[in-house]
Amino acid sequence: MEKFIYKSDIYTAELSLCGIKIIEKGDELAELLPSTRVLSVAVAEEDILDARGNVKVQRGDYYDVDDEDERILSFEARSDTEFVWEAESSLWRKTYTAVCDPEGITYSVTVHGKGNIGVVQYFRTSEKGSLYDFCEYYFPCPPSQAELKMRRSSVEEFLSFFELMIPPAYVYSFRTEEHEGRFGMGLIAEPGEYNFMHFDYRICSNGKGVTCFYFQTDLEGHTNVDGSFTLPKIRTFFAEDDMAVIKSYCRYHYDNGLANKKLRRDEDIPRWWRGPIVCGWNEQYVQQNKFYPDVAQKDLATQEIYTKIADMIRDYDIPATMLIIDDKWQKGYGDATPDPKKWPDMRGFVDEMHSRGLRVILWFRMWGGEGLPEDEVMYGEGMPYNNRRVRLDYPPYCDPTNPLYEAHLREMIYRLLSPDEGCMNADGFKLDYTLVQPYGETAKSKSGKYGAEATKMLYNIIYDAAKAAKPDALINGSPCHPYFDEVCDMARVHDYGWGFRNETESMKERASLFEAVMDGVLIDTDSVNFACRNDAMRYYRNQPKIGVPDIYQFSNSEMIEFSKDDWNEIRAIFKKYAQETDEKYGPVEKA
Repeated sequence: MEKFIYKSDIYTAELSLCGIKIIEKGDELAELLPSTRVLSVAVAEEDILDARGNVKVQRGDYYDVDDEDERILSFEARSDTEFVWEAESSLWRKTYTAVCDPEGITYSVTVHGKGNIGVVQYFRTSEKGSLYDFCEYYFPCPPSQAELKMRRSSVEEFLSFFELMIPPAYVYSFRTEEHEGRFGMGLIAEPGEYNFMHFDYRICSNGKGVTCFYFQTDLEGHTNVDGSFTLPKIRTFFAEDDMAVIKSYCRYHYDNGLANKKLRRDEDIPRWWRGPIVCGWNEQYVQQNKFYPDVAQKDLATQEIYTKIADMIRDYDIPATMLIIDDKWQKGYGDATPDPKKWPDMRGFVDEMHSRGLRVILWFRMWGGEGLPEDEVMYGEGMPYNNRRVRLDYPPYCDPTNPLYEAHLREMIYRLLSPDEGCMNADGFKLDYTLVQPYGETAKSKSGKYGAEATKMLYNIIYDAAKAAKPDALINGSPCHPYFDEVCDMARVHDYGWGFRNETESMKERASLFEAVMDGVLIDTDSVNFACRNDAMRYYRNQPKIGVPDIYQFSNSEMIEFSKDDWNEIRAIFKKYAQETDEKYGPVEKA
């Protein structure tokens, strides 16, 4: 069997008809099959029965068409660096290409034929997967559930998810025992072709009792092929540790024009963006429990409550530069008009906050469709959540690919942020609920875009319209992928499970991930643990080392009580941060 060897200063690749063996520093790391299984999605024209005559798929439902019986037809070296396999299966004719360069290998799959692409399983056939020598892996997608660890044994599957970083960097970092450094493999898409959400690590058997691995994503039938189409690629990385693998993955995007790197110069960042921050979400909870037990927490995002919170900022002598009005100040999540019953005079409130030196950030529900006209919304299955045990199904959803909704959204943002007469004059958005979006084959957008690509389109509109309405508007979100760097001013480290007791370490790791992906991005340190005073105080002490300190709650509750001495310490922490920030970047601008 003919074999070719590519050797760089970093790694060696042995390529043959059977696949790609990857070696670094004399250690074998993985032996990749050249094959990729590419299922298609179809609509049943009539009931499909199983072997016993029972209905397996009802007429009109979507179903997967399997990709089987693959044969490798040929293998050749087209140059010293490019190697090509031609294959044929029950669904497609395929071309697999491995391009080697001094830093890594780029693997691509081009399918030829007709069909709507569904599940894609890299480095496997219907019979077997690829061999590995690594013992564990790390995927940069922090969970809020204890069982969803980011670091796992190589025999544990990882069903990647949208939850806290949406989307995450789609890259795995692998560790091999007694091998120095890390080996990474990441999913690389062209701009405009992120029609997927997940990038899973899966295991299978080769039929002889040997455990194999492969990667899986799912285009859910939203990419139609009539001719030829090249799928998102897989790129290898070699680095000293997990974080270096992630940085290499991101640098590859920026260096190859796959993502626009945001230039973050200190002189271009408004001082007020650097905080401190006060967010009212948990104070809404305390107010509910103490005074409004029959009112939902979200329905206490009112002018009355937030005036009380603003007074607390003054009375507790916290040098905040911004106040975040959280869920749900709007009448409908989709139309995003201030609820007149909750906010009889939002413009008056914002102007009053500006006179106090506070900017006002509005919580904004991504994908919200409530209150939108029917011709601006879309539907779909609920997003899988909690290790895919449940679905978050809250239709209707906005359709960011629909020109009617885009025009409506731009007008909404102008109305909320512009200082013009009749507008609210707010100062930016905290973007949340990105995970609650239309999912699956039935999630048909106007343009056909789906998943991370449709999410990027929504971010693009919001970011562009916000800056047009108010150039120093702040966009606070939680994407952690280089494709989204250009549309994020501040990254929020997001929710923390209050049963945990190591918030400082958890949030520090999340902040490190954001900083690895989006160099120089500001970090919103988010809420402390309001179920454990020790964990909360420890995190307050460490917030300034991690990012912009943030207070979510002033009042004591049945879960936690802060003493006068605690508040003296918190105040001192925030004042020291504000003073040092002023000294470094200058005073806060007048609102």
